[in-house]
Amino acid sequence: MKVYFDNAATTSLDPAVFEKMRQSFLDNYGNPNSVHFIGRKAQNSLDTAREEIANLIGASFNEIYFTSGGTEADNFAIKGVALAQNKRKILVSSIEHSATLAACEDLRSLGYVIEYLRPNENGIITKEELSSKIDQNVALVSVMYVNNETGVINPIKDLASIAKQHGVLFHTDAVQAANTQNINVKDLGVDLLSLSAHKIHGPKGVGLLYVKEGVPIRSIISGGFQERGKRGGTVDLPLIVGFAEALKIAVNTREQNIKKLSAIKERFESGLNELEIAKVNFTQNVSPCISNVRFEGINAQALMTVLDINGIAVSIGSACTAGSVLPSHVLKAIGLSESDVASSMRFSFGKLNTFEEVDYVLDVLKSKLDGLKGKRLFVSRQEDKFLG
Repeated sequence: MKVYFDNAATTSLDPAVFEKMRQSFLDNYGNPNSVHFIGRKAQNSLDTAREEIANLIGASFNEIYFTSGGTEADNFAIKGVALAQNKRKILVSSIEHSATLAACEDLRSLGYVIEYLRPNENGIITKEELSSKIDQNVALVSVMYVNNETGVINPIKDLASIAKQHGVLFHTDAVQAANTQNINVKDLGVDLLSLSAHKIHGPKGVGLLYVKEGVPIRSIISGGFQERGKRGGTVDLPLIVGFAEALKIAVNTREQNIKKLSAIKERFESGLNELEIAKVNFTQNVSPCISNVRFEGINAQALMTVLDINGIAVSIGSACTAGSVLPSHVLKAIGLSESDVASSMRFSFGKLNTFEEVDYVLDVLKSKLDGLKGKRLFVSRQEDKFLG
C-alpha cells in the first residue's frame, strides 16, 4: 500500500481543476495584456477567475493580486507594506513559515526593527502577547492562520482587531487554512491575506495576495504594469483558472471535508494511544489536517526513512526546510526540548485519505518502532545516501 500523509507539503491536483486548466492551455492561449481579440478573450477569462476568487473570500475584484505562490505573496505583503510606509518596525510571530521570516530578515538588513511574537505552550499567539508589544511605531503585524508544522490555529480575528485598535496593518499567511477555516477577509478583519493553490488540490506555481483597498503597498517585482502596476510579469492564465476552480471546490465542500478529516485524524490519534512512546504534541485549537507527533527515544529522520521504505510519505517539518538537519524552529520556539524536537514528525491528511490507510500506517508503526529505539540516522542531501 502507498500512503500519502504529507498533504501540508502539497496536495494532488483535482481532476476537475486539471480539466479547467487543460481547456485554458489549449483554447485560451492569448496574453491578457494584448489588445486584439485573442488577448481580450484571455482578459475576460482572467477577470472571471479574479471575480470568482474575490467573491469566495469576501473581497472585491481590485483587492486580488496574483503571485507565483505563497512565498511570493508573503514577501509581497511584508516588504511591500514596509517599503510603502515611514514606520520601521515589524511584529512577526516566531513560528511563521520561512518565507515570512526570511522576508523580515531582508528588511532587518535595510535597517528595519523586527520583533518576534512568542507562542504560548500550546503553540498559539495570544491576544495578550500582541497587546504587550504593539505600539504606534509598528508598520505591520504578521501572524499565520494555521501553522504548517503543528496545525495550531491562531485567533486571527482577535489579533487583527487589536492591530486595528492601534492603527496598525495586519497580514496573515492563510496558506494552510483554506481547506478547513473561514477565510472571508471581512469576517477576519485582516488587511492582507496570502493563499496558495497547491495546498488545496490546485496547481503549483500560483498564489495570491489579498490587499484591502487603501492599504499602501509597493511592488517588489519590477517589469510591466500587470496586476494594476503592482506585480510585473505576464500572468499564467491556466494556473489562475485552476486556482479559481480549486478554491471554489475547497470553499463549497469545506464542511464535509472537516467532517472527514476530523474522523481520519481521530482514528489516527486514537490508534497512537496504544503506542506507549507516541505522544501528540498539540491538542488544542488544531486543524483536522495536521497531527504533530513525538516518538520518545526515536530519531524522527530514522522513522521517516522506515516509513518511506514501507510506502508511507510523511514529513519531519516544512517541505521548504525538510532537506535540512537543523531542528524545527517552530517546535523550538514553542518550547520543546532538543530531544523532543528531534523525535517529532508531522502527519498531514487530505480529502483523499482513507481509514484503511490510517490502519496500515498504525500497523507499520507498531511493528517498526521497537527496532528504532536509540538509533541515529541522518540524510546527506549532497551525497543522497543514508549515514548510520
